[in-house]
Amino acid sequence: MENIELNPNSDFLEIVQKDVYDYCSLSLEDKGNDDAANNPDLPNRDLNKNLIIAGLKNKIQYYLPLLQNKIIQYEQFIKMYTDNGMVKTAAPFETKRENYKNELGALKKLLEDDTAIEEKLHWTLLSYEIGFNNGMQKYLLKF
Repeated sequence: MENIELNPNSDFLEIVQKDVYDYCSLSLEDKGNDDAANNPDLPNRDLNKNLIIAGLKNKIQYYLPLLQNKIIQYEQFIKMYTDNGMVKTAAPFETKRENYKNELGALKKLLEDDTAIEEKLHWTLLSYEIGFNNGMQKYLLKF
């Protein structure tokens, strides 16, 4: 995974959310334009759009086991503190665990539903397609 710049006090959940958000916010108009200049056929466009979708799926699959490990880690902290009667100390870890579980569930849901992942990538895919269409027009004007 690429280097992600965040506040040094950020926790891993924020890093995951920022990375997924940033990927879904990419503007790929220039890439679409370049792709059309190199190979202006529609199957090429569709293949590249599928690769963009696959990129998000790979990113999510990378994070799933890491999020699961953090949930397990928080469960261990909660157990350790509650077993020792330190319920108030365990409370923040319970909140964090629930936040991680929610994110894990949301990312799993995205992986299971192609329509949902395409909706999440709507603007990125649209920017690619706009660029591709512009590049295709430039290509056709050459002839």
